[in-house]
Amino acid sequence: MSKLIKLISNGLKSDLFQLKYSNFIEQIQRVIPEAQYLKGTATVSAEGIAENAAKELHGFKMADEEMRAFSGLLRFKDVIKGDEVSYQNFIECQKDARPPRPVLSYQSFQEMGQYVRDKLTTPEDCAAAIWSVLCNDLGKVHEIVYAYKALYPDSSMGHDAILAKLLNEKPELFPAFAALPAEQRRKIIAGYASGCDISQFEQLELPIVSLEALKILDKQSLDMYILHSIFDVSGAAAHFKSNGSLTMHQQTWDFFNATQKCLGELANVSIETAYLNYLNYRGTCIGIENNSEEATALIRIAGMARLATPEQGKMLKKVWNRLTLAMRNVLTKELNVHGGTGSRAIFVGYGVAILLNPQGAKQKILNEIFKPEEIK
Repeated sequence: MSKLIKLISNGLKSDLFQLKYSNFIEQIQRVIPEAQYLKGTATVSAEGIAENAAKELHGFKMADEEMRAFSGLLRFKDVIKGDEVSYQNFIECQKDARPPRPVLSYQSFQEMGQYVRDKLTTPEDCAAAIWSVLCNDLGKVHEIVYAYKALYPDSSMGHDAILAKLLNEKPELFPAFAALPAEQRRKIIAGYASGCDISQFEQLELPIVSLEALKILDKQSLDMYILHSIFDVSGAAAHFKSNGSLTMHQQTWDFFNATQKCLGELANVSIETAYLNYLNYRGTCIGIENNSEEATALIRIAGMARLATPEQGKMLKKVWNRLTLAMRNVLTKELNVHGGTGSRAIFVGYGVAILLNPQGAKQKILNEIFKPEEIK
């Protein structure tokens, strides 16, 4: 039996989730040896500028990507334990976040826990989720990238696809993964191989065609992929603030809830309909009806810029109207490209994240440029 499965033989009711953070981390490091790769140099996502200096998480020295991965897993532990203390641990750094965001409510915290319990009904699935939450970004680690390049020297792929390839072709690099049952390995690889980052869809960075890869996933693989994405995002800013989740605040959870509902429809509706349903929801949040190509462009910009309220929607429209007609026309055209049938869609990706990093440093620059007090 897998050491990881043996550790959680009682599933989500296992004693592992009752341990102190430091003991929890120690046990996970013992049964998932490939987590050591996270100590190496990695290409960290652009939510901010990574620092090379090791940081400390509950007594353990960690590199940035390692800090993010283990913090995401600690937030997974929090929602499984589900008590008031765990909730306070989850939201601790949200209370004084800059720029301020609505703090995740206790009800939403409980909803997140119920979502996990509904999806992970066996020790095997629980073990797969733990592995995926912790190790999903191994494809960013240079040592893993070099292993991929040794097999495919002329290929260039995203980090999820790199990891999917190596999990299939070099399983000896990932002993805890290789020890999981075949069905759980299949579900993990299927999600990574899709190449569609759910958190990027949630932020409307991706065009319609990106959902094709998710539509062909079976329900179990899609559920696992969505679940790991929730806690991947929960730990995304931990190399800045590791005392809780800076990123999984109330707005993010609301958007993820809407995302998973829209993606859950993919088995019965077209990718265009699923995408439109989510786009319409995001438009409602900022008070913009999705009734024209220009409105679609505005809603997508709002998603990328993390805008979530009618007041922010009004500010966005005022800034939009300050752009030249030529600029508005280009943005409207490009942000309405389907991406299929030979058309090419732009991918903004982490561009906005660089400007809106969790420390708020770049937000200050944006405020100086756009002078929100003058726009209101």
